[in-house]
Amino acid sequence: MIGLLMILKQAEKLSDEAIVLEWQLNPYHQIFCGMREIQCRQSCHSSELVHFRKRIGEEGGYGVFLMSIALSSELR
Repeated sequence: MIGLLMILKQAEKLSDEAIVLEWQLNPYHQIFCGMREIQCRQSCHSSELVHFRKRIGEEGGYGVFLMSIALSSELR
């Protein structure tokens, strides 16, 4: 959910509906999000992204963003 919502959605500048479909159709996005096998079905319904954003809030989203930067820095 984090990869889908926080990174791919922002990088691709797509709506919730479009990013869920894009994830389903693009195996590279699935691998990026940690899937070990390619999935033929949608990972979630687009409304789940709205609920997820509400649950983590703006502060939680910022924390996830900072953590992703820290993790990518460690991989270099």
